[in-house]
Amino acid sequence: MSNVTSAILKQKIKPKYNLLDNTKKKTQKNILANIFESNKGIQIPKREIEKQLVLQWSLRYIDDNTKLNKTEILKIAEYVPGDIQRDVRLFYDKFKKYGLEKIQKDKSINNELSYLWKPIDMDKLDNIIYPEARNIFKKDSEINAFLKSKNYKCEICGACKSDDLTLRMAIDHWRAHSIYNIDSKKIAVLLCETCNNIHHNYDASKIALKYKDNLLIVKKWVEKEIEIRSYGFMPNENDLKTQIDIKTIITNYYKDLNPLSNNFWKDLF
Repeated sequence: MSNVTSAILKQKIKPKYNLLDNTKKKTQKNILANIFESNKGIQIPKREIEKQLVLQWSLRYIDDNTKLNKTEILKIAEYVPGDIQRDVRLFYDKFKKYGLEKIQKDKSINNELSYLWKPIDMDKLDNIIYPEARNIFKKDSEINAFLKSKNYKCEICGACKSDDLTLRMAIDHWRAHSIYNIDSKKIAVLLCETCNNIHHNYDASKIALKYKDNLLIVKKWVEKEIEIRSYGFMPNENDLKTQIDIKTIITNYYKDLNPLSNNFWKDLF
């Protein structure tokens, strides 16, 4: 193989997140990590995972040449972890954002709950998704100061990178850069990856609509929109129409449940 071909192959093969590198050795988590890394891309039934965890944990200090009698085996069984199902469940909660999938059981085809390890690429572990135009903040010190000022949390839903569901955070333009072409620091907003994907090139009121069941999140959008307007960055005609339409949808949604107060939308409309 030529050096050129080898270099091309290396570029195509991206390093993956590794569970063994991110769990402490000689722990139950590390045993589970080994089970999944040894079966990468293979669907494993929950019962099989639990069985392997019990066996490997109980026999972790026994080498291949050790012979045991029945009494000794029963004594080892006393060290079986207390709540295997919880251990597997907590492991999933911790690593699902890195590619661990849960496949629910389907009675129609007589299969059981199982898990599948499909690790994400390491290059997706960046803390920050930079905005499309990277000149809102020119220096890392400015970025770090901005993150700190926002308490490292999504300004709309409150998620942060330490959450189980949040992989990355995004510095975004509150007014879509592709439409408004504004790079003022005053329109910079910190969003979780989920809210950032909803926002995309649309008006940020789309996030409020997505989370209409949570009035705290809707209120956060209202407050942020008022803040951005106070800096003189008003929505254009299309975005204002979107906001009005979404305000109507959310207001009607709560009409028969718990009507919104008259000042809920403040001075936006």
